[in-house]
Amino acid sequence: MMNQIFNLNFATLARVSVLLLALIGSNIASAADHPTIMVSIKPFYNLCAKVMLSVGKPQLLLNNNASPHDYHLKPSDIKLIKSADLIVWGGPELEGYLQKPVTNNGTAKDLNLASIPGLKLLPIRSSTNWEQDAHDHDHDHNHDHAVNDPHFWLDPNNAIVIVQAIAKRLTEIDPPNAKIYAKNAQDFSQELMQKDPGWKQQLTAVKDQPFIVFHDAYQYFDRAFGLKAIGSISLNPEIPPSVYRVQELQSLLKHQHVRCIFSEPQFNAKIIETLTSGLSIYQGQLDPLGQDSDAGPKGYFTLIDKLVAALVRCGNPH
Repeated sequence: MMNQIFNLNFATLARVSVLLLALIGSNIASAADHPTIMVSIKPFYNLCAKVMLSVGKPQLLLNNNASPHDYHLKPSDIKLIKSADLIVWGGPELEGYLQKPVTNNGTAKDLNLASIPGLKLLPIRSSTNWEQDAHDHDHDHNHDHAVNDPHFWLDPNNAIVIVQAIAKRLTEIDPPNAKIYAKNAQDFSQELMQKDPGWKQQLTAVKDQPFIVFHDAYQYFDRAFGLKAIGSISLNPEIPPSVYRVQELQSLLKHQHVRCIFSEPQFNAKIIETLTSGLSIYQGQLDPLGQDSDAGPKGYFTLIDKLVAALVRCGNPH
């Protein structure tokens, strides 16, 4: 009798073990059964993560307040680029450091978001308040040769276009998950359209208040929400402003009744102390990359929420 019970229990245990192994193997397979997507910067990562929700997660290239304007690839980055099924990036005007590695892949594995149909692109602002002597410097980076402003993700309407383009491209390389990608893209668009009126309402109080930003990364945001940014400290954040430019900015601060001046976490803000010395001007911070926020499907909304909150504080700094 004991032998029969033992044999029965052993047989049952064996069947349970086989079942568990099969389930584990299935989960491992399903977790890996999606394309490997490398995304250059956090805003694009957040949008891609939304599209891939419940399928998998993309991989983020730039972390820890790194800027696409002056980043240098590491060997591990090159390895990631080569192993990716798809590289999502903002194009050479934003991320010149990626142009050769992406091109050298020898395949059409990249999605250059700056070139997708339907994206609204704006020319770089070139009035006196925005332009500086960056063009007199001999270096290879992006704004010197750019025609269009590459910070296009800060227009929420462009974010919808980007999400749709990502969903389309993922569907092409991963047809089994096409319905999920399409639904996630649609969900994002609906949520954004629901949030947009609230953002606009919050910013109503600061629409007519002039402010200065660290570098000209916010034209799309300004246009989308009807704001009054009147200048930047630097056109190219890699190049410190000249003495003449500092004098121009100090004059602008005094005579245009500038209420606020904003730094960015990616760059040294010491120059702002010099510019605002002796002036009663609110010093805030704007982060066009959302680097201090959690990355993920909700990350784009957090990015816009924080930009809106920072500008609202400009109107009521106390």
